[in-house]
Amino acid sequence: MQKLQTERDTLTRQIRDRTEMRGVEIKEAKRVVVECRRQAYGITETFAMRLAEQAREYESARRDDAARLANFVIQIASDSNRIRVLEKELAALQLAAKTPSPPAPLQTQAQAGESLPAFLVRLQLSAHQGAFEEEELDMELLRSMGRVDLEQNMKTIGLSAAETALIMVDIFLSSE
Repeated sequence: MQKLQTERDTLTRQIRDRTEMRGVEIKEAKRVVVECRRQAYGITETFAMRLAEQAREYESARRDDAARLANFVIQIASDSNRIRVLEKELAALQLAAKTPSPPAPLQTQAQAGESLPAFLVRLQLSAHQGAFEEEELDMELLRSMGRVDLEQNMKTIGLSAAETALIMVDIFLSSE
């Protein structure tokens, strides 16, 4: 019996030692798990912040690219408009070069009593008579304008650069 009791005590001590060891091992394992979770959360948070920063950088770059593209499209449209205007002016100048030259300056100078319709017919610009009448322009008013004002008014009513030059030469030669 003594032997059984000794064996029982030995087994009880071994179980207690193992339980204590297991308790320490379990506590250590739990501590390791908590530390690993903390590190995993830190890594996840770090990568989430990096991903958010990259998303912000991407969005900023996308907006910048969109702005540059819009400016480029605007510049292309502006250039296209300028090209069209220059092509029209070139066509008008080519047409003016092909039309017979007006008579000598003494014959083309506006007469003092010449009416606007007669003036426009003489310069072969009668197609623009409606625009002159709409703007209420007459010969007296045209003669009273300075070069800059006359040029601006002619552009306003839709005359080409060549037609404007033709009118200006005639009016200013007659006033000299």
